[in-house]
Amino acid sequence: MKKKILYSVLAIVLLGFFSVAFLTCSEDEGVAIPAISIENVAGPRQGICGEFFWQVRFKLAVASPLGGWLVQKITINRQATVNCPTVYAPINVTYWEAWQVNAGKDVSIYVEANANDFDDQYSWPSWPNSEGFHNNDGELRYYENLALPADFVAKNPRTYAGDLPSTDTPPAFWGAGASEAHNLHTDWDCCDTSIQHLTTVPAFSGKPGRTITPKGGPFFEWVETLKAWTDSTGYTYYDNQHLIQNATALSQLTDAEILQGVTQYASYYAGCIPSMSKLFLILRVIYNVPNSIPMAMGRSYGSWIRPQADLTAATYNPLWPLDWDSFPAPVVLHAYMGYLGAPYNAVGEAQYFIESFGRRTF
Repeated sequence: MKKKILYSVLAIVLLGFFSVAFLTCSEDEGVAIPAISIENVAGPRQGICGEFFWQVRFKLAVASPLGGWLVQKITINRQATVNCPTVYAPINVTYWEAWQVNAGKDVSIYVEANANDFDDQYSWPSWPNSEGFHNNDGELRYYENLALPADFVAKNPRTYAGDLPSTDTPPAFWGAGASEAHNLHTDWDCCDTSIQHLTTVPAFSGKPGRTITPKGGPFFEWVETLKAWTDSTGYTYYDNQHLIQNATALSQLTDAEILQGVTQYASYYAGCIPSMSKLFLILRVIYNVPNSIPMAMGRSYGSWIRPQADLTAATYNPLWPLDWDSFPAPVVLHAYMGYLGAPYNAVGEAQYFIESFGRRTF
């Protein structure tokens, strides 16, 4: 009788254990899915007239047993009213982007490769003389042992995800499991009252980014002395001349030497978008990058914000934000519009330019 009671209690305990386990497991794989935390890297910081900056990284509560993907549905809605002197085109975009997590790791491949990197950056420059709002809503989930559908394309020119695999089509697997909110909302009035508001979920106090001292030396000095594309004053005639001169100097190096310099620069300045924007510009001058190719051939290696119309165009402009002036010469003609996504893959883009376009003749 005692044995029967003991077995019954044991069965109830085991049944309870498996019931709890089932509630925290993937329906398809039967593997426990760890919870996600969002860690602050830099910001959130608010500027004037809708400007903001925020970098975060994602972390699993425990290491992934089999490897998987962090998938985020991102919805961007930014509008400025017509009541102010300047009218800006609205942005309204939704897409899904994914960060790979290797087996045995609790962070993405970006943070695993460089601890100074972020997973996701929300940033936007000021829209002067405007009144409006910006909502950046992220819904983040982790999927263990997931095989991403074929329409998740890395370097997708039809989204702002850059190097991340992404799609603008709702995935069939989306919606299962708990999610974490990754939101930034801001509104501003730079016409009458100069009022600014900014909130984030999760809520964080502003955190300064790491301070980086220019390194100098071969390759670095030709990039570091450039004006950052993110600078609010924009690129002037003299800034463009400086860009062309430094690109001409770097063109004396071999492709292998340039690729080595890009690798070292990108590692040193990991997580620093202003510094990486200099590399983004100068590679487009060194290499004979065209300003129009079929959209199917487009490759986006960074989450630089383009005009929304570019996402659905028939052709892709890999030279953007540069274009030809009256000389003709490739110069920066388009203002910085913001950055929303994973770190810029400068090494991958340099390799792509080398293999696809070759050198520009100066």
